[in-house]
Amino acid sequence: MREEVLRELNKLAESISYKLQRMEDLISKNNIKEEEIPLFRFPRKVIREAHKYKEEIKFIDDEIIKSNIAYTWMVTDVYRWLITRTDIDFAAKSLLIKQWIIATASIIEAIVTYIASQITKREIKSVNTAVKILFQSNIIKEEDMKALKDIWGQRNKIHIGNIKEKEYAKYSENDYLKAIQTLQTLINRLNKVHYKG
Repeated sequence: MREEVLRELNKLAESISYKLQRMEDLISKNNIKEEEIPLFRFPRKVIREAHKYKEEIKFIDDEIIKSNIAYTWMVTDVYRWLITRTDIDFAAKSLLIKQWIIATASIIEAIVTYIASQITKREIKSVNTAVKILFQSNIIKEEDMKALKDIWGQRNKIHIGNIKEKEYAKYSENDYLKAIQTLQTLINRLNKVHYKG
């Protein structure tokens, strides 16, 4: 059964790849304008619904922050699909992974600064300060603090003019897996504290 499904998937991938390339060839050879190009249907259920993400972060009471986190999370579903379902490679794939990490780091930023602000009863904007407060409050462990700071350091490479090395093929699947695991660990720790009351 599994082998049959894999064979069908291979045939579908080959057919879809051919048709997409055919579309691009027709567009470029005939100078078709952007507004004239018919859109193909992006697969449904790839992008999870916002309310499902909100359920994971019940420790955030601010509905605006919670919603914006959910919307950013939805974008990471698009990055995941492009990276795992297409043969984009080298620089483009690497920098797509970077964008995924940046989006994940933005979610982390929103969470840790919100929680740190709740703890201290004052506005905390610095991620590193927020992470330290969570550590000192026994919400996260030392290894979590290091992982969160590492992800934030990667996020700060959004400023291209400050980067002193070429980013060609610099980011890999391991980098985004680490970012996802770091975010999930943070959420698990916060949910544990939240449900303890």
